Amino acid sequence: MMINSIKLNSTPNGRFKAAKNVQNAQKNLNFTPTPPLSYSLYGQSGVSFRGDVPVHNWDKADKLFNEYKQSLDSGDNKLKVMDMLEASDLEPDEAVRFMQNITGDRETAFAFIDEVTRDEDGTINPSKSPKIVNTLLEKFGNVRNFNKWYTGRNSYTQAFEAYTEEYYKNAKSIEELYAWLPNWDPNTVREKYKKLTGLQWTPAPEGGFMWADGYTVGKLPEDFGNIEGDKEKYRAVVAQLVKNISKYDYVQGTAAKDSTNIDVLEGLEQYGFKSARLINAGLSPKHKVILDDKYIIKIDRQKDHNAERDFYNYLNDIRQDTAFVNGQINNYIGLYWPGRTPEHYFYDDYTGTNVYQFLPEDTLHFIENNEAEAIAQCSMLKEDFSDLHRIGVYYRDFNPENFIQTENGLKCVDSGKCVYFDLLKPDLNGCVITMPAKTESGTIELSDKIKAAKSMKDWN
Repeated sequence: MMINSIKLNSTPNGRFKAAKNVQNAQKNLNFTPTPPLSYSLYGQSGVSFRGDVPVHNWDKADKLFNEYKQSLDSGDNKLKVMDMLEASDLEPDEAVRFMQNITGDRETAFAFIDEVTRDEDGTINPSKSPKIVNTLLEKFGNVRNFNKWYTGRNSYTQAFEAYTEEYYKNAKSIEELYAWLPNWDPNTVREKYKKLTGLQWTPAPEGGFMWADGYTVGKLPEDFGNIEGDKEKYRAVVAQLVKNISKYDYVQGTAAKDSTNIDVLEGLEQYGFKSARLINAGLSPKHKVILDDKYIIKIDRQKDHNAERDFYNYLNDIRQDTAFVNGQINNYIGLYWPGRTPEHYFYDDYTGTNVYQFLPEDTLHFIENNEAEAIAQCSMLKEDFSDLHRIGVYYRDFNPENFIQTENGLKCVDSGKCVYFDLLKPDLNGCVITMPAKTESGTIELSDKIKAAKSMKDWN
């Protein structure tokens, strides 16, 4: 009897019989399959060739799944997947089978994603992720089993992609998208705005196309006018600021080093502002202007907001520290980790600008003459902001000048170099591209993400 001639039937009973045949073949031939064949048979029949050869009957896992599905269909006393999994005595392979059943069925997959990403009242809660991932790792027994469920047949990743596609399709506002994920592709968000409003691109005087409007996120402060009825006032303010900054650049040169507290108030008095100070220019990808010591406006300098051809150049060159990405991540942090960054009031897609609360306190400073103290200072900042990991945001620029000490504690005033990853909200091809899970040394792999989740296991 040649072991390679064994045919594995696709039905559950067929797989069980095939596993028995494999077991008998091993006894008769005193032969252990090579690793590739072992893996192939393991994946299809549930046979493990490590040590003894248990033959799994999936009845327990399938019964548990049917019990869960029936609770959803009944509408009463809906069960929770994680509660059932924790209370069960399933072996690791059986736990994988149960979870593959859950994420392989659209109804149960969507209910499970709701369970692990939301509170009982339906509010999105990304801070639940680390505990759930650790529970799954414990029940699965090892990372290989976790990955088998996460990316293999009937995977969680596939289920999450289908869930997000449905979420995107049904969202009634851009705010809903920003609340779900902080790393949308800008063109994906724009396409949603087109569908929500019916607005189309129109020819631009300089060639290409321009938007008839632009989506906004958040609420514009009253100093800029009522955004619902007077959006153009804000855009006129931004246009005047860009004009003033361009005039400064023309005189001083785009690489001018002296770019702190430059007066750019000219023409803004008519809008009621009494002071406007440019606090960075030169080679920075964004301009930062302080208005009346109350607001900071960040203006993206690499984006021409009228010409469609330039917009696509902008897409090809999008970086984590653009106004668009800043707007997304600061909005997300404000929703799920409030109080540790300046308040983010408003993002305007048409002008590519953000409006933030201005915090007048001095930033922290490097300790230049003592390397050990400087390292300790940066470590202190890192420790103080480690809880940000709970919502999937990992800060990468612990320069003391990016932090401000206020009466309410330490706040981060520049989150542009964050990366984002949450194992329960995996990357999706095409619709999420900003804030990639990468560092200078390369991509952050699944094993690194799992290590990050494990490191949060004992957090309160």
